[in-house]
Amino acid sequence: METNETSFSIAFVFNFLQERLDIYLPVYLALSLSTIVGYAYFSWVPTLFARIYGWSIPEIGYAFGVIVLIAGPSGMIITGWLVDTLYRRGKYDASLLISLTGSAFVLPSAIGLPLAPTAEWASFAVALTMLGGAMTSAAGLVAIVTVTPNQMRGQATPICLFRVSFLGLSIGATSLALVIDNIFHDEKMLTWSMSIVSSFSSLCSILLFLSSLRPFFKAVQDIEAELH
Repeated sequence: METNETSFSIAFVFNFLQERLDIYLPVYLALSLSTIVGYAYFSWVPTLFARIYGWSIPEIGYAFGVIVLIAGPSGMIITGWLVDTLYRRGKYDASLLISLTGSAFVLPSAIGLPLAPTAEWASFAVALTMLGGAMTSAAGLVAIVTVTPNQMRGQATPICLFRVSFLGLSIGATSLALVIDNIFHDEKMLTWSMSIVSSFSSLCSILLFLSSLRPFFKAVQDIEAELH
């Protein structure tokens, strides 16, 4: 599709996205699944530490606040440095690879959460999940921008954010409650519910990112060839 125009209608942008569905659909879905993990953790981590480990609300607020304060910005800074470094070396799919890596960080920490013997080990698992989630989200948005022509980035990015946020907000926290009520029937199984939802979402994210690597690399390679 020619993209020499300077402005595009939303219908034109949707047509462009549909023509590259092998890139945008798996990336959008992978980021949405990653967001489900994020909203699930933000909604249920305080309850988890109070219900399972007997922590008070001030203890939970301090510990979880420190985790988010450190893991979130650290994940984004690491992501920016890695994407820039790898891209300069010709790894045009760097942003997608970092998104995949972030989801890979979440998977073992989600599986290990219910096996944590103490609250401190559980906090470490939560921190890894927050770090991986920050890397996935940050790199995923960079991937969308990288593969989208300049004239359409203003539309493609909010479409991505809307789809990702909608899915995360709509079923992120609810999914854990459904697992507890319909599978375990036991409020003490919260850690296992978080593990199931998070590990399943992360595994699906990894597979979706993997499926889009080849077409993504080719698309960015074509863009670089046009620029040079």
